[in-house]
Amino acid sequence: MYLFFKVKIYEWLEQRRVAKVFYHNDRFKERDLALLCEYRSKNPYQISKEFLKTHCYGETPLTSVAHIVKECGLSSADTLIEMGAGRGRASLFLAEYVGCRVIAYEQIPAFVEKFPSSPNIKILSQDMFSGDFSKGTAIYLYGTMLTDQEIQKLCTLFPPKVKIITVSYPLSDYSDHYVVKKVFTVKFPWGKTEGYWNERTS
Repeated sequence: MYLFFKVKIYEWLEQRRVAKVFYHNDRFKERDLALLCEYRSKNPYQISKEFLKTHCYGETPLTSVAHIVKECGLSSADTLIEMGAGRGRASLFLAEYVGCRVIAYEQIPAFVEKFPSSPNIKILSQDMFSGDFSKGTAIYLYGTMLTDQEIQKLCTLFPPKVKIITVSYPLSDYSDHYVVKKVFTVKFPWGKTEGYWNERTS
C-alpha cells in the first residue's frame, strides 16, 4: 500500500513538472493531454495485465526522457526506435517536443489502437524481436522485465554504430560485442537507476 501511494504522489508531482517545463509547446500539450484522457477509464497497467496476464508494464517519466535526450545527445536529426512503446507517451514527446522521427514497436493491440497520431511517428504492431532496426540512429530499450535470453537475442539483432540506450543494465554484460559510451542516473517512480548509452562494436 505504501508503494502504491508513493507512486501516485510521484506521478502527480511528475505531471506538474511536465506541465511547467514542456507545455509551452502548444502542439505537444494538446496531444499529450488528449492521450492522457484516453486512459482515464482504464489505466495502461490494467490493460497490460489483461493482455500479458502479469504485472510487467513500465513507463519512462517524461522528465526522465528529457534527461536521456540530453545525456545521449538526441535531436531532431535522429530516428529513434522505441522498443515496447506502451501507450506511446515517450514516443509522442520525442516526436513532437524533441522533433525526432520515431519508430515504435508495441505488441498490445489496445495500446496500438489509441497510439498518438503524429507525422513523425510510425507505430508497428508487432513483437520487438522481429523488428527491423536498420533505419534507426538510436534505440531505446526500457526492458527491465526481459529475461537474460531475450536480452542476449536482442544483442544479436541490434546494428553497429547506433546509440542503444538501456535502463538498469549495460549490454556489455550480455555480449562482448558492446561497449558502454556513457553512464547516467535516471529517475523512475520506484527509485533511481543507471541508464547506459551502449554501442555495438562488431
